[in-house]
Amino acid sequence: MLAALASPQTRAHHLLARTGLTGTQALWALWVLSRAIMLIATVTGARWCDPWFYHYAGELQAGHLPYRDLSVEYPPLAMALILAPAVLLLPWAAISPRPDAAFNPPLLHLPAPDPARYAAYGLAFALIMLVVDALALVMVIRGARAMLGARPAFAAGALYLAVTFIMGGVLQKFDLVVGVLLLYAVVALWRGRPIAPWLALGASVLIKGFPLFIAPAFLCFILLRTRGDTLMERWIAARRRLGAGSAVFAGLIVAPALLIAVWASPQAVWHTVIYHAGRGLEIESVPAGIAIVLSGLLRMRVVTAFHAQDLSRVVITPLDGVANALAALLGLWLAVAWLWALANSLRARGQVAEASSDLAGWLLFSVAAPMLSFMVAFGALPLHYLLVVAPLGVLLGVSIGHEYSRWRVSLVSIVVTGALVIGVWGSLRALAPWAVSILLLRNGAWVALSVTCMMGMNHAFRRLVERMPEL
Repeated sequence: MLAALASPQTRAHHLLARTGLTGTQALWALWVLSRAIMLIATVTGARWCDPWFYHYAGELQAGHLPYRDLSVEYPPLAMALILAPAVLLLPWAAISPRPDAAFNPPLLHLPAPDPARYAAYGLAFALIMLVVDALALVMVIRGARAMLGARPAFAAGALYLAVTFIMGGVLQKFDLVVGVLLLYAVVALWRGRPIAPWLALGASVLIKGFPLFIAPAFLCFILLRTRGDTLMERWIAARRRLGAGSAVFAGLIVAPALLIAVWASPQAVWHTVIYHAGRGLEIESVPAGIAIVLSGLLRMRVVTAFHAQDLSRVVITPLDGVANALAALLGLWLAVAWLWALANSLRARGQVAEASSDLAGWLLFSVAAPMLSFMVAFGALPLHYLLVVAPLGVLLGVSIGHEYSRWRVSLVSIVVTGALVIGVWGSLRALAPWAVSILLLRNGAWVALSVTCMMGMNHAFRRLVERMPEL
């Protein structure tokens, strides 16, 4: 699998030729092998999902409902994913989740729930995510064939398997569900479907929240593919499709919020929306890295501490506010660059009807860019966040061109340095300089990936303009 990282198409097809298998057969053989290793490692190492997931599941078994009886930070579909394993375990009372004293305050370290019940829940969660992972591979193959052609499909699948195998987190987190939904939405949009892209995008918002920022890219792509000499003409021609899609998207987001507000309380909805605004600077985040560096330069005291509310390791320094402001400015600059690139694309005159690789690259970059911009500015940046953009990202990773090469290098750099950060976690908690250096390299790769998105959007659009005289 690692060989596929070096050269996304040529090397992958050379390896494939030696196996005697078809591309699809080889990918599924690799999937079975790699996922068996991941599942064995999960079970033998007791690397179960987030303890808070188990806590919510235990409260459900006791009749305590999310939003109404306890405050939660996750949107409705995320809570459905968290509670699904508990529902599956209902027939087995001896191992199904229960309220656990390990979560009673004060929490001074990661909770250690009942080992048998937690293991049963964690295994059920892992098996559900294993199904999602299989769907992700299917979508990567189909997405590559639809947008890039048949030849890159094997390379995209191999790159997906390699990246997710190295980074881990697939069986412990639900971020990959968002990644699958976003790739499905993009492929459906590419194929001209009017409602399906908005349904998938809305579902992703109900899991993670910040995919909401992708909506302008969808609107821009539809306008770009609509015939008209001016933006107003294209808007008039596409208004029914835009109106229907936007209405479905807004309804899918607003309706659950209203139902929860009526059933539980408006405060329950508000808590879910604003919860993350008050969290500390998790040690892996870009703002935390900035705070550590500035504190070191100014010889200010910096320590790490366990944060009970998020079960995370946070950085505490007098420069927290400054670091947050600088990271916010970086995220804002990236967001403005993305919006400028979208606006620039609307200079197109006529209809960009040709389903070219340049148009595919522009769409993939424009969807990945706001996600990465948000992550860079956010107060948490664990490696598993990459699962949100990984299904989209591997399609960009197997495309040919300088910007795609830069993307591929940044993507692989994040995965490798992110795995190293996990491996040196103990030293990073103690703020050992060499461990902090690895973290800064990883965060630099995140920023580079974000910048590559902006550059890629502009390069792809410039090639579209050059190839189409009527623009």
